[in-house]
Amino acid sequence: NHYGDGIALGNGEVSLLEMVQAYTVLARGGLYKPLSSQAVSDARCGSPRVMSAETASLVSDILSDPAAREKEFGWGSILNLPYQTAVKTGTSSGYHDAWAFGYNDAFTVGVWLGNLDYAEMNEVSGSTGPAIVLRSVFHELNRNRGPVPLFLSPNLVKKRICANDESGLLTHNNCRDEWFAPGTGPDTATFEESAAPVRFRKPSPGLLLAMDPRIPDESEFFEFSLSCPQEIADKIRQVTWIVNGKSVGFGQKPEFLWPVTKGAHTAEAVIHLTEESTPIRTKAVVFRVH
Repeated sequence: NHYGDGIALGNGEVSLLEMVQAYTVLARGGLYKPLSSQAVSDARCGSPRVMSAETASLVSDILSDPAAREKEFGWGSILNLPYQTAVKTGTSSGYHDAWAFGYNDAFTVGVWLGNLDYAEMNEVSGSTGPAIVLRSVFHELNRNRGPVPLFLSPNLVKKRICANDESGLLTHNNCRDEWFAPGTGPDTATFEESAAPVRFRKPSPGLLLAMDPRIPDESEFFEFSLSCPQEIADKIRQVTWIVNGKSVGFGQKPEFLWPVTKGAHTAEAVIHLTEESTPIRTKAVVFRVH
């Protein structure tokens, strides 16, 4: 009740010092070392491990990848620093606070921007306010030193992943290499064999939706969407959309605008083809609307 829906994204109150301390753990490859204002730290404190080196490395790899934030901030983002630097911004509800955090191989920096009386700012977000300060600080810290990459656990495994086409099958013209912890990651050899001919693309299994209080309930819709091979899509005669065991709509396209209602739901679709006597039924997908 106090923080609102933003609690799901982390708008619970913490101090700048606490946040910087958390990011130093990622910068140190999962090792915790208390922050100190002394010029010489107390070596007796040690550095207990609070997360695996692999986990810390994967998060650092994501936060330092300009391509991972390109759709949100663009390629010319101020967050794209000349040396490998992991960065993350945040903006609290109502623009009361704006944050930017970053770390490279040697330094961890945190910036808070806001009014001490908690008054709202003029729509200043983490990427438009604190990020400018963050970039300036790192520029000064790196002025007289060469670029050094972030720590990367030698236990990580590089695997090639490829985007799926509209049918849900792997393509081989849109691929890239990504790091994975041992024993995790896609098994591309068996992916095509396990892919169902028709499946739900939206909603995905376990999806959680929230109704928008600013939109009248009768005007809220969610698009159901199927993923199927083109040869099946071309033969669709009718799609019957089923929610909680009841038909909610019909059509000839693999998309449907479903009137959103609160509660737990199970979505299915039955596809009737022009040249087939036996319709195709998708695997049921369970999701919830709050």
